[in-house]
Amino acid sequence: MKAKKIIKRIAIIILILLATLLSAAVALVLWWNSDSPRDFSGDAAFIVETVEEVHPIFIIEGMLPDYYEDFRAEFLSVTANPMTRADFNLATTRYFSALHDGHMAMGFGSRMLGGMQLPLIPGEVLQTRFVASNSRLFLADQPHIEVLAIGGTPVADIFYQIDRYHFSENESDRQFNYGLCVGRKIILQRAGADFNSQLWNTYADLTINENGQVSTLPIRFSNPLLEVPGFLLGGVQMGPDYIIRYEMIDDVFFISLRTFVDGDHITEVAQAIEQAVASGTRKFIVDLRGNAAAIPLPEAACLKQWA
Repeated sequence: MKAKKIIKRIAIIILILLATLLSAAVALVLWWNSDSPRDFSGDAAFIVETVEEVHPIFIIEGMLPDYYEDFRAEFLSVTANPMTRADFNLATTRYFSALHDGHMAMGFGSRMLGGMQLPLIPGEVLQTRFVASNSRLFLADQPHIEVLAIGGTPVADIFYQIDRYHFSENESDRQFNYGLCVGRKIILQRAGADFNSQLWNTYADLTINENGQVSTLPIRFSNPLLEVPGFLLGGVQMGPDYIIRYEMIDDVFFISLRTFVDGDHITEVAQAIEQAVASGTRKFIVDLRGNAAAIPLPEAACLKQWA
């Protein structure tokens, strides 16, 4: 009996500790995603110091753009005052754009100052997914529906703000950034979009064109850390029509591979290549013009069909 009581007490203590840790974790997430301003000046100085110490652009002579010092000074100036996490994320992204490196991003930091120890998710995002093509915006899950405006602001004005803060390595990468960032609340605020609040939720009206019929569609903003993981990046679900196009042109199998991002479209194209080879096709063209790169595994999934 005595042993059972001891085990029971230990179990209760463990449960209390777990509940305490869970409560602390939830409180930390809520604090981290709050809009309350905080001091990020130390983080900004740390970022600049680290970038200038390790980035190749400072090693290769003649690579650093003339306007880098202006971007650097602007970054340190705006972060000298308390700001929200989303504002700090956007300011840092603009500073990174001066490095002409589309792969620069913030994640886990090596020390805790204003918050570098936690992933910097860029604020609230619209709870839907977008895809951009030829500087036009569409709903990714319903690509026949074009988005003309968000919160009353034309899509072109929102794209302009994205270009101000995000460096694009080529045109394909620019369209990728449009689809990824257009639903971010901080970007929409910069573009002057209007929002509607209902109880605890905030919405933005999408002006859409579906088969020539223009209407509005209210979409709720969500907190990426408190919503389903699929919305973590804030918005792009790129389908086969955007990432890749393939077709038989006479006796040539043509593939347009616009970016190396894995997904169902890669499996689909790999199967199509396998079927083409089995049916006797021997001529293939892989068009990589404007490819924004990314992960090298997807193209391997396609190319292995020729092995």
